[in-house]
Amino acid sequence: MKILLVKLSSMGDIFHTYPAISDLKQIYPDARVDWLVDQQFAEIAGWHRGVEQIHAVPLRALKKNANAELKQQLRETIRRLKREHYDYIIDAQGLMKSAWLSFRFNGVRYGYDWSSARESLASLCYQHKLPVAVDQHAIDRIRQLFAQALGYQSQLPHLPEFGLDPQQWARPDGAPARYGLVFPGTTWLTKHWRERYWLEFLDRQTINDAVYIGWGSPQERQLAERISQQQTTAKVFDERLSFAEMAKWIAHASWVMGVDTGFVHLASAMQKPVLALFGPTTPKHTGVTGQHSDNLCTELPCFPCRKKICKIANDSESVVCMEQLKPQIVLDKAEQLFKS
Repeated sequence: MKILLVKLSSMGDIFHTYPAISDLKQIYPDARVDWLVDQQFAEIAGWHRGVEQIHAVPLRALKKNANAELKQQLRETIRRLKREHYDYIIDAQGLMKSAWLSFRFNGVRYGYDWSSARESLASLCYQHKLPVAVDQHAIDRIRQLFAQALGYQSQLPHLPEFGLDPQQWARPDGAPARYGLVFPGTTWLTKHWRERYWLEFLDRQTINDAVYIGWGSPQERQLAERISQQQTTAKVFDERLSFAEMAKWIAHASWVMGVDTGFVHLASAMQKPVLALFGPTTPKHTGVTGQHSDNLCTELPCFPCRKKICKIANDSESVVCMEQLKPQIVLDKAEQLFKS
């Protein structure tokens, strides 16, 4: 059985797809799974032990700079995949761009139906359109999609198996015996917790571990350095870490805390103790999972708005739902989770 999984991005969505692959390999251990993914996330898609081959397309890079070299990379990947034949092509993204790619390859195409896909028109590209309830966690949606497509009993409500072993990453050089990681930055500004809240949390927390502030983009680095410069308990990584390098730090951390961002979801996939702070998005759909993890949010009447600008704030920089998530609430939950 040869399967092409189409799930292009983003970082958290990649990790949310792992349990479906684990389910599949448990039922069909000899199945071959290839993964078509955006080039930016090709490395992390290959971390799941059940994935045979990665096919990368530079869609995000093309959006920023549609140069001839990137266009040629896209054409070459499509040509290479056209030479393959798949028994199943499963589009777990449900967007027009993923459906367009799926449509170009040889094999029977499966995806979400009109009511289930994130972009309904995408369903027109599939030969088998599968109904999957929208109002549930992304992990469960993808597991159910795989089960319907491949004809096996859904593994729900069994806890998801991410197929990751933290011990596959060596302990990072210079890491203390115990430490925590915080991730205050992400792409959406409405997902950010107030800087002064982070300062209060770091100054008042009594978990008694060393703390490092993680970052990925230049903007996130600036945020991390502003927080670090105003207190004495947390350190900032001096340079940008690769996915694999940050994975080492997460794998050996005592705990991880942050907003709704990719590295927080990686910590959840590794089954680390995690506390995630949510604002415009809902943990019901994308929250961290695991026995030692929890999500915090404030459910205002507009929740979850899924907006990149807060419509009820008095100014453009305020996010009312994240401001309602007071430091004391977060401190209490963090110390309950991480001290135990």
